[in-house]
Amino acid sequence: MRKRITPGVILGVVAVVLGLTGTAAAGSLITSGKIKDGTIQGRDIKKGTIGSERLSSGVRKALASAGTPGLKGDKGDTGATGATVQGSPPQKGDKGDKGQDGLNPATLVNANNDAGWTFTGGGTETNPAANFAGGELRLHGGFDGDTPSGAIGLAHAYDNVPLSTLKTLSYDFRVLKRPSGNDVSAPAIHVTLLKAETNTPSGFTNLVFEPYMQGPVVLNQRYSFDTLEGKWWSTRPLTDGTNQGHPKTLDEIIAANPNATISAISVDNGGSSTNTIPADDFAAGADDVVIGFGADFTRYDFGG
Repeated sequence: MRKRITPGVILGVVAVVLGLTGTAAAGSLITSGKIKDGTIQGRDIKKGTIGSERLSSGVRKALASAGTPGLKGDKGDTGATGATVQGSPPQKGDKGDKGQDGLNPATLVNANNDAGWTFTGGGTETNPAANFAGGELRLHGGFDGDTPSGAIGLAHAYDNVPLSTLKTLSYDFRVLKRPSGNDVSAPAIHVTLLKAETNTPSGFTNLVFEPYMQGPVVLNQRYSFDTLEGKWWSTRPLTDGTNQGHPKTLDEIIAANPNATISAISVDNGGSSTNTIPADDFAAGADDVVIGFGADFTRYDFGG
């Protein structure tokens, strides 16, 4: 016959078990003194079991002052691109501009004999002299064999200055009138020389700078020429072969004529022979003549 287990028996068993468990737990309690430093790791601590009250006061203050990071702000607009300024490429200035900076102002030539310049040639009804008008030197056609160059214009005399010292010679001009089909006539420069290699005792000749040898010249357009960069010819053939049919640079002429000297420089109508264009068929203006020897130069303002 099976025996029935009563509630009293069950309670007694539970009491015994609890008594034994409590004794074992008390007997195996682990204190901080029994834990070796550095042996407890983060994985041994259950997540969420350590509250802030278990942290040191220093750590709690640090957390409180750090605060909660705010949300990431929107990306700002791109700043405007600054303007880019590009300078013009360097350009070679006209030599006629020298002297306009106030340190070397232009020398006014507004009447005959001003600053050493004198009208040369002309003065007759058929061959009128040059004159000042409209703020420039006005030139007409014609020829005058009594002038060193045969041309009519304005000349500056020099006391046999060595040709080799001429370092600046430029001028501006425009052609106002000339016959149809004539694309040659234009204001010219004559440099009168002595002691040039001409196979003559005096070595006299005229070096001539004519714009048409440098390129075409049209009516009513102002031109500026640096004559030292152009071609020249000699009214008397030079021993180096320089003549009207074989022009050369001034540097080439100087090298072949080391003893040549300058007695005059003229700005004129270019006439050098009896078949020059008639006076009434040609009109032109010239201005801003720059002449320099060595490091010194002078800019002449014709007519104001």
